[in-house]
Amino acid sequence: MNEMPYYKLYNGVMIPFMGFGVGTVKPEMSLNKYAILYMKEKVKNVLVPNYKISNRYPVRRDMLKTKKIAGVIDYAVDICGCRLFDTARAYQKSEYYLGNAIKPYVQNDRDDFFIITKVTNQAQATHGVRECYEESLKELQMEYVDLLMLHWPQTDTFVEAWKELENIYFEGKCKAIGVCNCNIKHLEMLMKNCDVIPMVNEIECHPLLQQNDVIEFCSKNNIQVIAHTPTGRMDKRIIDGLKDIAEMHNVSVADIIMCWHYKRGIIPIPNSINTRHLKDNFSAISKTNLTDDEMESVKKLNCDVRIWPDPDNCDFSVL
Repeated sequence: MNEMPYYKLYNGVMIPFMGFGVGTVKPEMSLNKYAILYMKEKVKNVLVPNYKISNRYPVRRDMLKTKKIAGVIDYAVDICGCRLFDTARAYQKSEYYLGNAIKPYVQNDRDDFFIITKVTNQAQATHGVRECYEESLKELQMEYVDLLMLHWPQTDTFVEAWKELENIYFEGKCKAIGVCNCNIKHLEMLMKNCDVIPMVNEIECHPLLQQNDVIEFCSKNNIQVIAHTPTGRMDKRIIDGLKDIAEMHNVSVADIIMCWHYKRGIIPIPNSINTRHLKDNFSAISKTNLTDDEMESVKKLNCDVRIWPDPDNCDFSVL
């Protein structure tokens, strides 16, 4: 693999241009199942395709073997050149399995990797931000993460929780701090009431939800944008709108989306555990350079369709 591009956060910390999201939630799952079945469902159904999980009965944790994730991590690191891994405390045992899988790599070369985790809404609500982070470090088997984030801008506790992240940052216990799922009003609230502007804002962003206003605001304030759900779960409207461009470049529609994010200066976090797709994602920018007309074609797909709840109007207790 060629050396991967990096972006520089406003505090000087370098972050890779693309990462791997350790886990996801299936579209058909309701939000209240998110905290219960998140990692179990994804790992078993994708990495072990012949295993059928029941949504009625939880899977025993001892059936989730670390080696199943380790194989994907090995491939992402050794073949794809991936150095950024994104997880969260809300993802049940995701941190634990990532920590075990990546341990052989980071124990001798920790500075070469960029690890992200996120504080839960429950920790915000119970004023347990620091305790939540300490538990994350224990699960990850690390002394620090590179980027610590608030998972959602939970009403009433958001500003207070951010101030605790500031304290953790000032103490040197993480390299950068940021937020997720924040609209402009949330960012303005922090800028008016806190000492540190978020270095990163991780938002849902894909061709059907391009978040142009938020991205423009972040750019003006030196806030790096990360895109979660970067392919829009390959909605048919996206596939139909981009398949001709993909065929012209002899790449997949997902690869076109990765190039689109890169050209906008946004860091996508794909979570495909199909190794061929993963390899293609990371090599897409070296194979494809979208023209201005092609970028305009992607822009026309925007219709403000969300997969995840709108942070201006959602129930944070179930996220």
